[in-house]
Amino acid sequence: MSAKTIPYRSVAVTPSDTLYITDKNRTPVSDVAIGMTSFASDIITKVAHGFSEGDIVTPTNAGTTNLVVGTKYYVLHLSADTFSLSETLGGAAFALGATLTTPPVLQRTSTLGSSHVVTGSLFCGGAGVVVCLPEGHLDTNDANPCIGGAQSFTVVAGQYLVGHFKKVFTTGTTATLIQCQYE
Repeated sequence: MSAKTIPYRSVAVTPSDTLYITDKNRTPVSDVAIGMTSFASDIITKVAHGFSEGDIVTPTNAGTTNLVVGTKYYVLHLSADTFSLSETLGGAAFALGATLTTPPVLQRTSTLGSSHVVTGSLFCGGAGVVVCLPEGHLDTNDANPCIGGAQSFTVVAGQYLVGHFKKVFTTGTTATLIQCQYE
């Protein structure tokens, strides 16, 4: 009998005294390709482009010196007629490079849906103190550790906090690059 592999997802955690750890549902779509009309300063102009923040697009032709056909890029929505691309969700704008003979054509492959609360183990990329709220503990929106409430952990870089955590507080949190892994 082979061992079952559990597919984990991961989401970056922004510490907050009031908000729970959330992720968004992703819905695959097969949209019509959208040809760009122009771009400058890594801002793409296409009247009524229809993209939303976080949509995943792939170029079907290079069109610029830096876009790679078939590679996933995330949309950074600026307005109804302008947007940029990023190599990571919510990341910095991608440098498109110089225009080639034919403008790029982007195919939307998935969209972000509604947010949902997740609980999971925490991965801490940097050392420090993490004040978090385990699932099932009373949430008083107070980062002061107490029995049945917030818990404080001193972590080293690269350490996992195994369990089901639903919130990381800003107050007292000095660890960095926190990720929540969940099923």
